[in-house]
Amino acid sequence: MPLLRKLSLNNNRLSSDACPSLAEALKKAINMEEIDLSYNKIDDAGVKEIAEALPEMKNLKQINLSSNNIGSAGGKAFAEALAASKNLEGLRLSGNSLGNETLGKLAPVLPSLHHLKVLHLSSCGIDYEGVTHLSKYLFSCPQIEEISLSENSIGCKGAMILIERLPQCSQLKKIELKVCNISDGAFKMLAFCVIRCPLIEEIILSWNKLGDESAADLAKVLPKMARLRILE
Repeated sequence: MPLLRKLSLNNNRLSSDACPSLAEALKKAINMEEIDLSYNKIDDAGVKEIAEALPEMKNLKQINLSSNNIGSAGGKAFAEALAASKNLEGLRLSGNSLGNETLGKLAPVLPSLHHLKVLHLSSCGIDYEGVTHLSKYLFSCPQIEEISLSENSIGCKGAMILIERLPQCSQLKKIELKVCNISDGAFKMLAFCVIRCPLIEEIILSWNKLGDESAADLAKVLPKMARLRILE
């Protein structure tokens, strides 16, 4: 399969039983650029098989494993293998029970992925500990354009740690923190930090605990955000 560049098998009820054969095939797909295996039934054993194929796919740019059955063990193995994916631009792992330990393995790898622009980790069982791991390394990822951490219990404390790092992502265009149990204190810091993200276009904050005071703070900075298109 040397000419194959895109593999899309999403929504196909694939289980980990299919992954050893799939991984062997992927090792020969040396020009593969995009893999979409989202909305299947791949678990830890299966994703470990896929991880073993990553070093052979030097041109891989997009990985989507969202909404599978991947837990911490598989997530950690996959995170470590990602270090070989130097051309990766998009990593989508939302809807898996990765947990904080996976973030502990994934976060140190991110600075080595110099082309990474999109990072989706929504609904991954991450809390304050996990977002702390991530925040430590974001300052070394200035090229990141889109971060999604929605539906994780990061809370106000975790959100403040993350938000403080956002100006380091000088190319940031979209931040998504929907249903994260964030309250007024973090939103005040957000209002201060997002004006230091000159390219920001979308801020998604729905289903949190934004109060009148925080809304007023955000309203004050909106005129300074020339590229902002969506505030939800």
